[in-house]
Amino acid sequence: VGGTVLAAGATTVTLDGPVTVSPGTPVAVVVDGWHSGADLVLTDPPPAVTCSTGDPARPCEATLTVRDGWATGYNLDLTIRDVRPGNANNPVPWRVTIDFSAADVPFVPTGLEGSGVVVESSCGDLPRVTFSGVTTWGEHHLLRRGDSRTVWLQARDDGSGGILRCP
Repeated sequence: VGGTVLAAGATTVTLDGPVTVSPGTPVAVVVDGWHSGADLVLTDPPPAVTCSTGDPARPCEATLTVRDGWATGYNLDLTIRDVRPGNANNPVPWRVTIDFSAADVPFVPTGLEGSGVVVESSCGDLPRVTFSGVTTWGEHHLLRRGDSRTVWLQARDDGSGGILRCP
């Protein structure tokens, strides 16, 4: 692994591939043949998708599934689930942010098509795009205890799409 490090302070080095280290295993940092004595902290990459309701007592989670792809695009299924504890059943609006630069998706799109979602972001927000549910399908934009919603997205690299088009 190679990288540029600062003379002092913290430095982040992105690895080219997976590294498996069991908890408690000592890891040495060697720079140009010298043992640096530095501490190595391994962190997981951020998730490709996050979900929020604006109410910490009524959390949600989201998952992305790449259904299929071709040279200039791919289809995603985005599933949003209410995971609140307890018996509260108050409806809350959901919001999902997808980081299209994450390893879970093939590429950062310049256009998006979709069904069941409204884009709250602009082209300037790429590679992150925030979505909420459409309000014209009953309570599709809301979650109640135990609810699950699945929406379809199509990411394109040609700048075309009904819900986001970037030049």
